[in-house]
Amino acid sequence: MTLYRQVFLLLIVTMLLSLIAVMTLNLRSNASYLEQQLYANTDSTVTSLGMRLAPLLQPLDRVSAESTVNVAFDGTFLKRIDVEIFADESHITRVRDDIDEGVPEWFISLFSIPPVVTQAPLTLGWNEVALLTVEGHPGTVYKQLWTLMRELLMVYGLLFTLLALFTAVALRWLIRPLRQIEHQAHAIEQKDFEYRIPLPSTREFRRVVIVLNQLTALLKSRFLESARQLQEVRGKLLTDADSGLMTRQALLDAVTLRQEQSEQGVLVLIRVGNLDSIRKQEGFPKWRALLASIHELLISHFSNTAGESSLLVGRLSSEEFALLLDSDALSYPQEQLQGVCDDLNSLAVVDSHLKLDCQAAGLLFNEQSLPQLLTRLDEQLRGTAGLVQRASWIESDAPLEVLRTAEQWLALLRSQLSQQALALRWQPVVGRSGETLQKEVFTSVKDEQGQSLHAGLFVPVIEQFELGGELDLAVVQSVLMSPEKSVPTAINLSLSAMRDTRFIGALSKFGADVKETVLFELSELNLLREQETVVSFAAVLRQLGYRFGVDQLGASGLNLDYLQGLRPDYVKLAPALCRDDDEYGELLTAVVNTVSSLGIPIYATAVETLEQAERLWGRNIAGVQGYLTEK
Repeated sequence: MTLYRQVFLLLIVTMLLSLIAVMTLNLRSNASYLEQQLYANTDSTVTSLGMRLAPLLQPLDRVSAESTVNVAFDGTFLKRIDVEIFADESHITRVRDDIDEGVPEWFISLFSIPPVVTQAPLTLGWNEVALLTVEGHPGTVYKQLWTLMRELLMVYGLLFTLLALFTAVALRWLIRPLRQIEHQAHAIEQKDFEYRIPLPSTREFRRVVIVLNQLTALLKSRFLESARQLQEVRGKLLTDADSGLMTRQALLDAVTLRQEQSEQGVLVLIRVGNLDSIRKQEGFPKWRALLASIHELLISHFSNTAGESSLLVGRLSSEEFALLLDSDALSYPQEQLQGVCDDLNSLAVVDSHLKLDCQAAGLLFNEQSLPQLLTRLDEQLRGTAGLVQRASWIESDAPLEVLRTAEQWLALLRSQLSQQALALRWQPVVGRSGETLQKEVFTSVKDEQGQSLHAGLFVPVIEQFELGGELDLAVVQSVLMSPEKSVPTAINLSLSAMRDTRFIGALSKFGADVKETVLFELSELNLLREQETVVSFAAVLRQLGYRFGVDQLGASGLNLDYLQGLRPDYVKLAPALCRDDDEYGELLTAVVNTVSSLGIPIYATAVETLEQAERLWGRNIAGVQGYLTEK
C-alpha cells in the first residue's frame, strides 16, 4: 500500500472515529435529557389526573372516572394508567403496548431506559380513596433519538465527505514531492539521468530533493565522461594521428563488416609515392598540409557519387591510402580512378625530381576474403608501375544472377516473398552458464529453382525498391511458424522496413505472445545513416510493447550517449571489438564500461574459440554469439 493511501486511510479513520464519538455523546446527552422530560411529564400527568379523578371516586362515578382516564391516556404518550379504587377494590386500567413507533429494534437495544413509574394516592378529605399509577412510555424518547440520529448522520455525513475530499486533495498536494522522489528513484534505476525534481517548499522534502538532483547530475556527468573517454580512445585507435584519416585496422574492419552483412562495395587502393622524401626535405608542417590536401581531394572527387556516410578514407601505410565506397558509387571506374591519379600528381611538385607519383587500383568486392582483396589490388598496382595509365579497375567475378535487370529482380523478390520462399538459419546467443539467451535468425531468399540466393545479391534490390518491410514481415511470420519458441528470436531489421508504415501496422496487430517471441535488432550503421528514422521507429516499438536491441555497436563511430535516449534492451558489439586483442582491448573496456553504466546487457559477436569467449566473459559480457555457439 502506498504512503498516500496509508496516511489518507489513517486520517479518514481518525475523522470517522471522532465523528462517531461526537454523535454518540450527543445521543447520550439527549437521551438523558429526554428521560428527565419523561419523568416530568409523568409527574405532571399524575398531578392533573389525580385532581380530576378524586371528586369522581366518592361517591364512585365509574363512567365519569373511566372517561376522565381515557381522555388523559389518549391525550398523552403514556404506556400505562392504573387507578386502584379502594371502595370496591376494582381497577381502571389503560395500557399501550406498541413501543417501536417506527424505530428499529437494533437502535432500541442501544439505549437502556428504565421504567418511569409515578404513583400517587387520591384522597378526599382525610381519606384515601384510590391509588393512581402512571408509567411513562419510552417510545417517545426512542422516536426523538432516532430522528436526532438521522439528522446527525446527514449533517456529519456531509461534513465527513467534504473533509475527506479536502483531505485527499491537500494530502496529494503535500506528498507530491514524495511522488516525484519515487519517479526520480525509478528513473535512476532505469539509468535515466535527465529527470529533475522542482524544489518543494517543505524543508524536509527540499533537502532530500536537493541530494537526489545532485546524485542524478553526478551519475549523468559520469556517464558523459565515460562516453567522452570512449571517444578519445576510439579516436586514438581508429584515427591516424598524422593525417586524421581512418587507421588501417579501422578501414579493414569496415570492409569486413560489409562482407558480414552481405553488402557489396568498392575498395580502392591508392599509392602516393615520394611522401616520405617530401617530409624529410620540406618538414613536418608542409607534409601534414599535403596529407590534408590529399584527403580533401579524395573526398571532393567522390562526394558527388557517394554519400558522406558511405565514403570512408583510410591511411594503410606511409604512402598508401584506401577508399571504401558503395557498389554504385563509380559509374565509369577506370576514367574516375585515372582522374584521381592525375589530380594527385599535380597536387604538389617540389622540384623536377621530387613530385607525387600516384597509382590507383579498385575492385568490386562481395565474398572475397580480405587478404585476397588486398593481394589483388597490390598486384595490380605493381603491374601499372612505370606506365602512363596509372589507374586500373579489376573486373568483378560476380555470379550470373547479378545480370538480372532491376525489374526482373523486383518481380522475383515479390513473388518469392509472397510465397514466403525463405531459407532461415539460426545462431544462438549463449550465456556464461551455457544457457541460450536468444537466437538470431539469418535469412536468404530462394530463387525459382529453390536455390538460396546470397544476401549480397538481393539486399541492394530490397533497399532500392523499399521491400524491406515485406521481407522482414515474411521473416517474422516464418519465425512464428517455427515449432521452436523456447527462447526469443532476434530479427535484424532493414532501414526501409523502419520507414514502412504498413510494416508498423502489421506489428501493431500481433498479440502479447508474439511480443514475447520476437526481438528486433537495429543496426548502429542505420543510426549513422538515418538517426531520426531509427530513433522514431524504436519509440514505436517501445510503445507497441516489443523489445529491441542495437546491433553492430561501435562499428559506426557514433558517440554512445545516444543509448541513454534509445534505451535498448540489449546491445551486440561489432565483431572488430570482440577480437579482444592488444590493439582493441582498451576500446572494448571503455565501451563495456559506458554501456554497463546504463544497465544494458552486452553480447559479443563473431566469437570463434573458447579462449576468446573466456577473455570476453572476464570483461562483463553477458552473452556470446558466433561460430563457437553454432557447434
